[in-house]
Amino acid sequence: DIEIVTLSLTIGARLITSTFGISDAGNISIIARDAVSFDGEDSEGFPSGILSGVLPNAEGNGANIKITTDDSLFITNGALISDSTGGLGSAGGIELNAKKTVLFDGETSYGFSAGTVSQVNPGAIGNAGKVEINTDSLFITNSGQVSTATSGIGDAGNIIVTANSVDFSNGGLLRTSTASNNKAGNITLNIKDNITLTGSETGIFANTTKNSTGNGGSIIIDPEVVNIFDGALISVDSQGTGIGGD
Repeated sequence: DIEIVTLSLTIGARLITSTFGISDAGNISIIARDAVSFDGEDSEGFPSGILSGVLPNAEGNGANIKITTDDSLFITNGALISDSTGGLGSAGGIELNAKKTVLFDGETSYGFSAGTVSQVNPGAIGNAGKVEINTDSLFITNSGQVSTATSGIGDAGNIIVTANSVDFSNGGLLRTSTASNNKAGNITLNIKDNITLTGSETGIFANTTKNSTGNGGSIIIDPEVVNIFDGALISVDSQGTGIGGD
């Protein structure tokens, strides 16, 4: 565990835990009193943040990543929290807890989005992990994204958000998808007050891609108010032969 007052990773600084052989990756737990922020990229375009993976030919599970702050969590300008599997084993789960705000915003200079990703890569055998976010206010803006996906032999993880309010704009995405024979994850939004989605490339999506055969996930939302403006979407669909979710 890392217990700290505040944590800032910038200019490509990263915490990395992976498995190369027959073993599990080590877990990462960060407990902070004040804000936690990951921002930007290094000179070669690699993002700041936390990366965990089961590498190709490895046998073992990815790390669980947990961040808890009494303040806010900022993931900006292409910074990334990623947990993936490319070998034989499942990716770990990602849990983000911030009393005030969680923000995903912006891209790297190469167009890679700030966000949180859990995925099963092509050729991997194992499931993606669950992504769980607990906060007062969640913002996903300017092409930021939270996603789970599968392109291998294994299901995409579920996404669960518990918050008072959610605001996505200017291409902010919450998405789960499958490009394989396996199932996309479900998206559950436990929102006390309101959800606001703004902009034509903004939305909440559970889908299957072309040529996939796995089933899509479902979207479950329960706020008092849902505001959808300027072409934003909440969408469940199947572009493959699998069945779309609810």
